[in-house]
Amino acid sequence: MTGAADQNARTLGRFQLLAYGLMGLPLAAATLPVYILVPSYYAVELGLGLSAVGAVLFAMRLWDVVSDPVIGALSDRTRSRFGRRRPWIAAGVPLTALGAWLLFSPGEAASLTLPPGRARPQLPQRDEARQRGPPAVQAIWK
Repeated sequence: MTGAADQNARTLGRFQLLAYGLMGLPLAAATLPVYILVPSYYAVELGLGLSAVGAVLFAMRLWDVVSDPVIGALSDRTRSRFGRRRPWIAAGVPLTALGAWLLFSPGEAASLTLPPGRARPQLPQRDEARQRGPPAVQAIWK
């Protein structure tokens, strides 16, 4: 670095770094169960293939590639008495809660291939599914 660049460089303190990183903690806490529990739940309980669940999770990450910069640009341009970020956080909390609720209570017609109203194949009873599920799923149900 040159002398002028050294004078303009600023180091962040531990508190500032911690405060910056803490905003990611609730998001990580909300999304970790999705990647751990949803594939087995949808596969064993609803009969949806793991490849289909994986494809949907992958599509979600691809959508993030597009939506995250757009939301970031919109929040950068937001001017309100509450600040630039707080309105977006306030709007995101109920949407995230609703999305989590719908994710874990999909209803009877949850499928990637069957149109709504079409009969689903008969799924095994819950006890049979427990016996056939992978060990990680069996541990969750105990």
